Amino acid sequence: MINRHIGQKRGKNMEIGSYEWMDQNYSEIRNEVREIRDYLNKKMEIGSREEDLYKGTAILYSNYVFKPDIMFIGINPNGGFYNQTKQKYQENELDPVDCLEYLEDYGGNLSNNTVDIFSKTKYFEKLGTAVKTNLFYTATNNQNELYEFMGIINEKYNINYQELSQKWTRKIIDIFKPRTIICEGKKVLDNICDLYNCDFEYLDNIGISKTQNMNIIGYSRLYSHIKNPSGLINAINNLDLD
Repeated sequence: MINRHIGQKRGKNMEIGSYEWMDQNYSEIRNEVREIRDYLNKKMEIGSREEDLYKGTAILYSNYVFKPDIMFIGINPNGGFYNQTKQKYQENELDPVDCLEYLEDYGGNLSNNTVDIFSKTKYFEKLGTAVKTNLFYTATNNQNELYEFMGIINEKYNINYQELSQKWTRKIIDIFKPRTIICEGKKVLDNICDLYNCDFEYLDNIGISKTQNMNIIGYSRLYSHIKNPSGLINAINNLDLD
C-alpha cells in the first residue's frame, strides 16, 4: 500500500526548496482540496449520480522533490483503489507518498509502460526523483465519468472544478519547479500549454513545447496504451537534463 506522509512541523526560517518549505506551500493546496472534498462528502446523497461517480481524492503520487528533472501529469486518479477496497476516503490520502508510484508493483498498466519506456532512454535513473500528479484530483472510473461528475457539481453545488483544478495545477508546478513536464495524454498537453500560453509541435502523437524554464512533452494514448512509444523515447532522449 502507498505510505502517505503526515506533514512535518514547519520551521520559522525555511530554506526555499526544503521539505518544510514545500510542505507549507503544498498545505495551502491540500487544505483547499480538503475543504471541497469534505463539503461534497457531506452534501452528496448516497445513491445520487455524483456520489456513485466519485471514487476518492488524491493529489500526489510521489514525495516532495524540489526542481525534479521529471514531473508526470495525468488526467485524474482512476477508481482502482475504490474498486479493490470499496473505500472512498483515506485519512491521509491528500499527503505525499514515499516514492513515485510507478516504481511500485501496484502502479498499473500506464506506469508499467512508462517505466519500460524510460528503461530504453538515457534518463532511466531520473525516475527515482520524479514527481507525479494529475490535472484533476477526483478519482473516477474513466474520463467520461470525470467530466460528468464535474458537470453535476458545477450545476448542483456551484463548484467550478475545472477552474479550481487549473489554479491548483499552476500552484503545484510553481512549488515543485520541474525541469520537464511529461503530459500523460493529449488533453493534459492542451491544458498545460494553455496555462503557460505556449504553442507546441505535434507530430506522430508526440507533442513538444518549452517555456523559459521548463520542457513540456506530451503524447496521445488509448487508455494505458501509449500510441507512439518510440517517439516518446526519442523526445526524452533529446532532453538536456545533465
